[in-house]
Amino acid sequence: MFGPLVNCSWRKILLALILKGMITQSFSTSIIAVRTATTLYLSAESLQGTWNGPEKWFGCKIHESNHVFSAYARVIGISGTKFDLVTIGRDEMAKKGTIRVRVNRFANVTRVQLEKEMTNFRDKNPAIFAAQNIPETVISNAVFVGFENGRPKLFLRWFVLHIVHDKIVAEIKSRDCPGDCESGTAQVAMGFTDIIDHEIQIHPDIWEQRGFPEGIKYLIQAEAGAHPDDVGGPIAVLMIDSAGPRWIDYGSCKP
Repeated sequence: MFGPLVNCSWRKILLALILKGMITQSFSTSIIAVRTATTLYLSAESLQGTWNGPEKWFGCKIHESNHVFSAYARVIGISGTKFDLVTIGRDEMAKKGTIRVRVNRFANVTRVQLEKEMTNFRDKNPAIFAAQNIPETVISNAVFVGFENGRPKLFLRWFVLHIVHDKIVAEIKSRDCPGDCESGTAQVAMGFTDIIDHEIQIHPDIWEQRGFPEGIKYLIQAEAGAHPDDVGGPIAVLMIDSAGPRWIDYGSCKP
């Protein structure tokens, strides 16, 4: 499995932003993406809600634009600003270029907006910001999958906040497959992943034993059992191969 290391300090930033009424679009989640030599899988549960309110609902967390599918975790949107990962992803995937080129454009747009909004937050709330553990904080994650030139491709991007000479910098981290996966296989878990990571560690043969669709659903269900207030609802599983995309389970994603 490759992907960002578990980093819980993003919750402190979320709490500070919630207190100031900035975040209304972000929600807890568990997302899994798998790439093999022939096939892609993208899966997510469907529980959604605002960080600053008790309302919960079910909705699709897998998005499509120009034949590229994507999912997002951690800080996804900041109210009253242009920072909305779903919209940025949709707009950048709709443009021309290889998937890698479009994903890198998404990452650059996201980086600029993150730096702007976090700087604005710091300038308006210096005391709250000073209390947060900002350095090395993973604040947002995004995964993109699609077929290109007959090959399955997976692109992971995450953003790490730093303070450099009193300037907030959002560093772009990346893993791509093909490219960064020596075996040609990659598996990514985003959002709440502690149970998922543990299950894969103690059951390294989970894919052979259960197959990818059932194995993915089992892992997300296990995560939901540990975090029922943050993870849950119908699980969507999308499969993409040379024949095109098809839903193994729609979850809360409408056909």
